Amino acid sequence: ALAVIVALTWGPLAAYLVRTSAPPTAIVQTLGGAPLLWASLVALGAALLPARPRGLRWSGAALLAVSVLGGAGAILVDRLAISRPIVVGAPAGDTGPLPRMAQIELPSRVGVLRVSPLGSRVAVWTREARGTPDRFLVLGLSGERSQVEARDLRFIDESNALVLVESMYRDVLQHLELDSPSSGSPGWSIDLPHTTGTTVSSIRGSAWAVVGYDTATQDFIGLVGRVGDADFKKQRWAFDESERVDGETVEISPDGRGFRAVSELAPLAQLQWGPLIYGGRVARQSRVWRLDAGRQDLVATWPITAACRLVGPRAEDVVCIGEHKTRTLIWRFSLQAGPTRPLVLPDMSWRSGISPDGRFVALWGRDSIVLVDLERGQAVRRPLPQEPGLPQQLIPLADRLITLFRRPRSAPVLEVYDARW
Repeated sequence: ALAVIVALTWGPLAAYLVRTSAPPTAIVQTLGGAPLLWASLVALGAALLPARPRGLRWSGAALLAVSVLGGAGAILVDRLAISRPIVVGAPAGDTGPLPRMAQIELPSRVGVLRVSPLGSRVAVWTREARGTPDRFLVLGLSGERSQVEARDLRFIDESNALVLVESMYRDVLQHLELDSPSSGSPGWSIDLPHTTGTTVSSIRGSAWAVVGYDTATQDFIGLVGRVGDADFKKQRWAFDESERVDGETVEISPDGRGFRAVSELAPLAQLQWGPLIYGGRVARQSRVWRLDAGRQDLVATWPITAACRLVGPRAEDVVCIGEHKTRTLIWRFSLQAGPTRPLVLPDMSWRSGISPDGRFVALWGRDSIVLVDLERGQAVRRPLPQEPGLPQQLIPLADRLITLFRRPRSAPVLEVYDARW
């Protein structure tokens, strides 16, 4: 029976190791996080010790030594040599809750929140009723308001934006001048091939990047071009259809490079007896690939669920936020170099947000808000606002925190807080 248990645990692991392209660090993390792997070897080794043939006794002793040293060694290597997080404390600020600068009531149906680079304008996805066109409500914090029909909107700067208008057979990418007399007047536009879930992935000056999913070929499509040009470049990435992922994000920069991040069950956790291997818990992992010219290279595998975004003025950096036990882990890395050591805060967050430039992160927890400056490696903790509720989205900037709330029995509201340290 013990031999069967060992075969059911170590057999799938051996098959995974043979076919995986995961880095050695991910393999060590798998070995260190699955206690039943080593427990089965300990039990089998202990059962062989009383055996009469000397060879079996020696085999039992060897199994005991391998299981004890291997299990402890994998955990030690993972914690001391691989993870090596940069732990950052979040001391409480000297003042009270963040002062609220503005509150704007929104329509009942709202969704994605977009913020201009300096925060003078925001845009909120809305829809009047089911079956009506998607729209974005563009709001200036000084009071101006306008609506544009669009499936997605990205700000170029404080006065210009790109919108994506979707129809049954084609998508149109359009430039809007927000400061024109007829606020939101269209200018340059270009027809794009229709894809599913199309979004404006990033903008760098006049250069843009759009990502969508081609249901006919089951590939992700990346389109890049420049405002004013009449053509664009197209890239395609085919992914393994057999993958069972819980969440997936694909974003590219205007130079055609980007990333793909997925959250999924850990390989051994996908087995029917997977929870037993991990001591009764459901083990999950996140993987990140670098995308470039149709290629995809695995750059990270983490034993946590992480969400990633493309950030920075040149859309060349990635910020990923994940949680492990009672800690929040934050990675910021360039598309060229790949991930390094994470920044770790001893806090769990219910919501998190990343600034467009990738420098600031906001963590909304149970009792406080933690504001993180990734460039300085510093964090500060502030009490929650007095009004109850959990924001649907939040986006930090250098001097303010922009939040979207949907509180019970009240209309959605946009709230802006003074977040200066």
